[in-house]
Amino acid sequence: MIENFRNFIDPKDFSINIYRGKINIKNYKKIITLGVNKIVIKLDNLKITLNGNNFSLTKLKDEELLITGKLESLEMKYE
Repeated sequence: MIENFRNFIDPKDFSINIYRGKINIKNYKKIITLGVNKIVIKLDNLKITLNGNNFSLTKLKDEELLITGKLESLEMKYE
């Protein structure tokens, strides 16, 4: 029960939340590509490619990112 509560407070699962002009990514493993028009993020067996314009990245915590800019497409590819 305590572990469930701990995961509720500080979840370890990957999550991506898309808002107007912002993308929040939690619990990723590695940033593969970082550019103003393309960002590629790696998870264990998943690669996420964000395409858009004027991307700017802010690292919030060790495994949390906040990306601002205009998202045009998002691709998820299992490897």
